Amino acid sequence: MRDRIPPETARPQYGSLRGERALVASRACLGAFFDRHLLGRPSALLNGPSADYPEVRSVK
Repeated sequence: MRDRIPPETARPQYGSLRGERALVASRACLGAFFDRHLLGRPSALLNGPSADYPEVRSVK
């Protein structure tokens, strides 16, 4: 039990997004990144806030 982070400590650092939703958003962002940088396809998801994924924030 010593290796567990208490929720009150973890939430400010890691957020409270459910795992399933985090996986969906991660796949979408990763796919958009590869489409843009490997295939040269534009992606609005990487341009700023998205209505589909409002919980995702970009850090530059």
